Amino acid sequence: MNPHGFPSRMTVGKLMELLAGKAGLLDGQFHYGTAFGGDKVEDMCQDLIRHGYNYLGKDFFTSGITG
Repeated sequence: MNPHGFPSRMTVGKLMELLAGKAGLLDGQFHYGTAFGGDKVEDMCQDLIRHGYNYLGKDFFTSGITG
């Protein structure tokens, strides 16, 4: 994502959709991740905490090739 696009509403919706997708994957159910209704961001963040992930959805990845 282009960092210059973060002030727009579409980019905020994209971040919410990414969070909803990750929380839904862990819960095994669908989450409605748009800015206009559905699941609250706080509820999705609590789902991440319940499964041992960071509250904000930030993860660190390690390369299998370079370590």
